[in-house]
Amino acid sequence: MKCLVLAVVLSVVQAPSPIARKAADNPARAASSAQSQATPRKAPAATPKAPVNANAPKKNEDAHSGIGTEDTQQPVRVRELPPVSVTKDWTDRAYWVFSLLLVFVGALQAYFLFRTIKAVNRQADTMERQTQATEKAANAAKLSAEALMNSERAWVMADIRWTADMPPRSVPRPTNLRIIDGSGDVTIDVCLICKNEGRTPAWITQKVILFRVVDSLPKPPPVGGIYEFREGDYFFFGPEPIGIETESTITTTLTCKGQRELGKALLVYGIVKYRDIFSPDRETRFGYMITNTHLHRIASVRLSIPSLGVDEDDIWHYNSYT
Repeated sequence: MKCLVLAVVLSVVQAPSPIARKAADNPARAASSAQSQATPRKAPAATPKAPVNANAPKKNEDAHSGIGTEDTQQPVRVRELPPVSVTKDWTDRAYWVFSLLLVFVGALQAYFLFRTIKAVNRQADTMERQTQATEKAANAAKLSAEALMNSERAWVMADIRWTADMPPRSVPRPTNLRIIDGSGDVTIDVCLICKNEGRTPAWITQKVILFRVVDSLPKPPPVGGIYEFREGDYFFFGPEPIGIETESTITTTLTCKGQRELGKALLVYGIVKYRDIFSPDRETRFGYMITNTHLHRIASVRLSIPSLGVDEDDIWHYNSYT
């Protein structure tokens, strides 16, 4: 940009300035002057009046038009630019100093930002480790509390036996009957024994005994579920208190439709619900298979009757407790 400005200035300086030309003398006046120089001693004759030349203005106009043509701007070629020197003063040095200061401040800020991020990451790791340690401590405390509670809680166990196998004095109605095959149904006489093997008293709130002739094991209801009652089943709703190392015995006769035959099995199962000082809802399940005249826990016969489609989960559902 500076070079372009200098070129324009030089072109203006080098352009020739217009010079006004003097108009030519009148011919009559020129002849008179020549004559006076030739005969200086003669008396000057009367100067005749010069005729008015009508074309004089036109000559002046032509002269001026020529001058206008000469004044037309002609292109100028600059073959070499003049040397230009730039002198640096204190403002340039101050600019460089401030630029370096900004770079230094930016680098220092980046360094401190990196240190801050690193400290935040270390703090986050420390908090995560503390959280994990707190969770482990909480889980350990929970397990310790559960272990203490389990050691002090009530444990009501349930067993099924034949009434005929019970001591006569332990049952209100002694009998020698075990299985009675009727016309289209089967009847059994069993005894349910509930015993508190824990360290605190309990209150039995429900007893349920079901008797079925089955082709395969029915799926028991989930924990807290309700069993399907039929005619001939036994159920009891308490509460019935049961002390430490104390037994609660009931005898009952159960009847179900069906006949004992090949490929079928007799199933006796049920649930005992109770509560203690640690929990208002506890339960113990039981399940027995009858083969001939013997009662067997379902867990002990899972391999002896494969045709019943015994599932491992169902086995433990029949013998679970909470």
